[in-house]
Amino acid sequence: MSRILFLLFLLFVSNSLTDAGYTTSAKTQYPPELVATWLPLMLEEYENFADLLMESTHTPGAAIAIVKDGQVVMSKGFGTTAATSNEAIDEHTIFRLGSVSKGFAPVLTGLLVEEGLLSWDDKVTKYLPNFYLASEKNTEELTIRNLLSHTTSLPKHAYTNLIEEGYSFEEMVEELKTVDVIGKVGKHYSYQNVVYSLISDIVEKVTGKTYSQLLEERVFAPLNMAEASATCEDFMAEENIAFPHKNYGRKCVPTDILENYYTVVPAAGVNASITDMGKWLQAMMGYDANFIQNSTLTEIFEPVIRTPRRNNQFAYWKYMKKAHYAMGWRVLDFPKEEKLIYHSGYVNGYKTEIALHPTKNIGIAILSNAPTRFSYEALPMFFKKHEEYERIYGKI
Repeated sequence: MSRILFLLFLLFVSNSLTDAGYTTSAKTQYPPELVATWLPLMLEEYENFADLLMESTHTPGAAIAIVKDGQVVMSKGFGTTAATSNEAIDEHTIFRLGSVSKGFAPVLTGLLVEEGLLSWDDKVTKYLPNFYLASEKNTEELTIRNLLSHTTSLPKHAYTNLIEEGYSFEEMVEELKTVDVIGKVGKHYSYQNVVYSLISDIVEKVTGKTYSQLLEERVFAPLNMAEASATCEDFMAEENIAFPHKNYGRKCVPTDILENYYTVVPAAGVNASITDMGKWLQAMMGYDANFIQNSTLTEIFEPVIRTPRRNNQFAYWKYMKKAHYAMGWRVLDFPKEEKLIYHSGYVNGYKTEIALHPTKNIGIAILSNAPTRFSYEALPMFFKKHEEYERIYGKI
């Protein structure tokens, strides 16, 4: 079918769909300006792909939000809240985000920077004078930017094991001074959970409020992320939650909800529904200037340190040229000057993915309740299908 005939066909279909009130799911309606494009057909194909991938990966439940040009064009649940349940995942089912939580920390920090309460390059000891690394020089040089970009000079996952052993955050931070540093501050990428979460103590110091309180007041409430929270108690109090699973042979079986990682909320302690994540995508794509300045987002997404390309979450990304870490977000470079702002997460059997494509004004978030390859494969496939349709039928 030629492009002209295709577009005429879409125009005819779009009028029919509009008259019928066609939606991508029970709750998500296509914006009128996007109905007469190829996007609805591409999303339908992608939704069918997701259904098949759920089945082939034995993933009990998942949810996907897609934003295009500031509009939520998909917000949909797949599967069930547990492998042993018939209760369907919907757009309000709440998941744990794992390390996708990390992206909230620089945004909350950035809001305080906009108010003049903090600076990205403030020294950590300015706010936490009793914090120490094994190296006195590194202690003196460590900045907020270093915390949020994993350039602290600590070895990879320093004392992440203590999170899983149930240590308090204060106990883990105290142990950090016993860890030999791997070089100068700012010169080495080394992924962290414990020291990353020092940002919670810093923002509490300058505001007098806890990190979780600030997330609620400064992020969740303004963005109307009504189901988002940052404590285990809040998660357990909800009725509509996705239950975690573990692999058992080729099947996924339910497992216990653990309190692990709520002790490091900036690193991995946020809970949210896919409706919340659609709103989060809109904000991160710069469509809510009343919430955060675009200049602040630019600062957050600016690459700080080069990272390895070989990583489990990159297994299904083809043609990736380079990878960097910014602040709380990864930046992935592809041919033709294409960039993705990206992060993945895993905690307690939940796997999550989020990515923004700034030049195409599209973004996607995927939440799942099992440690399968579903999210790893579903996210790059979305961008692949978008590219295919765009190449054949032109840009929207």
